Amino acid sequence: MLTCSLEPQKLWPGGRELAVGKTLALIVRLLCLHSVDPGSLLRAKADFQKISSQRRGCGRSECTTASIARVLSEALLVNMRRIAACMLCTATALVVPRRATPTPRYATSARDVTPEQAEKMKAMGFRWDEERRTWTRRPADVKKPPKPLRSGMRLLKLGDASPDERAAAEVFMERLRTARKASFRDTDTSTKLSKFLKYCLSQPATLPVFAVACVGLGVAAAANGGAEVGSIDATTLTCGLAAGVPVAAARVAAHKASAGSEPPDGRALERSIVDAATGSYAIPAPHDWRATEGPWKAGTIGLAAIADVPRVAILHGRIQPTFVPLEGDAWLGIAGAAAVATAIALLPAAIGYVDDALSDLPRDGRIDDGKEVERETAARFSSGARAFFAANDDAEASDVKAAYVSRLADAWTTAFTTPPPPAVRAARTAVESTAAACASASGGLAAAWLANFCAAVAVVVLVDEDKNTCGVS
Repeated sequence: MLTCSLEPQKLWPGGRELAVGKTLALIVRLLCLHSVDPGSLLRAKADFQKISSQRRGCGRSECTTASIARVLSEALLVNMRRIAACMLCTATALVVPRRATPTPRYATSARDVTPEQAEKMKAMGFRWDEERRTWTRRPADVKKPPKPLRSGMRLLKLGDASPDERAAAEVFMERLRTARKASFRDTDTSTKLSKFLKYCLSQPATLPVFAVACVGLGVAAAANGGAEVGSIDATTLTCGLAAGVPVAAARVAAHKASAGSEPPDGRALERSIVDAATGSYAIPAPHDWRATEGPWKAGTIGLAAIADVPRVAILHGRIQPTFVPLEGDAWLGIAGAAAVATAIALLPAAIGYVDDALSDLPRDGRIDDGKEVERETAARFSSGARAFFAANDDAEASDVKAAYVSRLADAWTTAFTTPPPPAVRAARTAVESTAAACASASGGLAAAWLANFCAAVAVVVLVDEDKNTCGVS
């Protein structure tokens, strides 16, 4: 074994600096050896003594930084070949991939961990799940719930389905999702705008900013309008609650008629804001999630009450009085407000009709969220399901899957029918706006606002949570 003393006056009479330089030269020599064996150590010792004897007569004046550098350079030149070999070996070790040792949590086999690691995992409450090939805390008798079968806002809920039937349902839903996505005529610009809008809606400041803007706009419109705001008295309450019955009935009917999609009532923005504020993973959120979340229900009612302030102030406080002459009949204003509200409700349908007439492309699936395309795809896949499954399964399994796909297609087309014609939607909007206009003419803007508030509560309470769900037993 090679030993040396670091006392400067014993190694080199030149001083401490030269002693440090000699020691560094020895370290470089030792680091550049191919293999540290006794012969190499003896040669290193001989080189060390040779360099020391050459510098034995150095005085203190030569013990400078230049002396240290000169000694180091000599050692590096002598061992240049060994330095190159050492660098090549180091680069090879960095480039050549080595097999990573799997961590116990994500090991692919129980044999990939040591017994000590396995005991630690069990002590922390983990167990090895042979089916999923991972460590988990889920009890052995508790199965992971299957992934929901969705297409857009629509959910397929299966009963006691066998493994073959479950596999057939997954293929069925994959076909519907593919057809729905292909029906959208999205461009890069529209996709970026949609993502930017959802990003803005998910910000914490969106809800308070929207609420303040609605209140400010409503107050400004009511202050400059020609209608009375009204007060909290028996007349206002009576007129508002009486008008709330037809308003709520028309709005609930519109929601139930829009099974599988967002209701075309002009309040989708408010619901999306509440989705983001209550922690939904999707915007807009699925209806089955909305119907079971208490905070979402309360938030929707509250934000609808705030958003109805500018609606009532503009429609019944500004537009409705303009249809009434100086000493004319109030029914003219009621009819005018109903006509304007109905025209606004028919505007999306009119835009879609013009787009279909002018464009040679297929109808944009965004208009009905792809429901019509899904219905056509379900019927087409049901007719050819037997031949599709026979290519990969035996006769018995293909017959079971084909029969189940036929049941799924019938249930899907029955649950998610085509939306009602624009005339029906216009009639419901006319009833809703006429009732609110009558309340405004008799009890002021407060009565019309109360009627809309009753409708918002009725929608949350009376609309079934399975509105967007297709169940197959």
